Amino acid sequence: SGFEPVVPNRIVDTRSGIGSPASRVVPSVPLRVRVAGAGGVPVSGASAVALNVTAVDPDGWGFLTVWPCGSPMPNASNVNYLGRGAVEPNSVLVPVDSTGEVCVYSYAAADVLIDVAGWFSSGFEPVVPNRIVDTRSGIGPSSAG
Repeated sequence: SGFEPVVPNRIVDTRSGIGSPASRVVPSVPLRVRVAGAGGVPVSGASAVALNVTAVDPDGWGFLTVWPCGSPMPNASNVNYLGRGAVEPNSVLVPVDSTGEVCVYSYAAADVLIDVAGWFSSGFEPVVPNRIVDTRSGIGPSSAG
């Protein structure tokens, strides 16, 4: 399958400065995270990574988006949070860019934790995130039965 699991390992904690500056992620400045060579991911050969990404105590409601830094930010969220005091995690499968990095955007200022669970050498076929269901605008299958 090309998936190589690792013992889960924290590679970023913006509260303490593990793998990043010790500062909250703010909307105007995406966090760049070098995953190649971190937490069991090889320096070269990883095409994508399996991460657990957590938003901690955001300033308000919003979301995190994770994507390969060398690409435009997709119009989709990976983690949704409800506001102050929230601690919201989610699993994320994301390709890495040519430098082995991923970027994290936060809609509101928040601390971010990232744990790596594995990496792909092959077999992972990413698509640009695309919303397939949104009941607010009628996108997707009907709920009528």
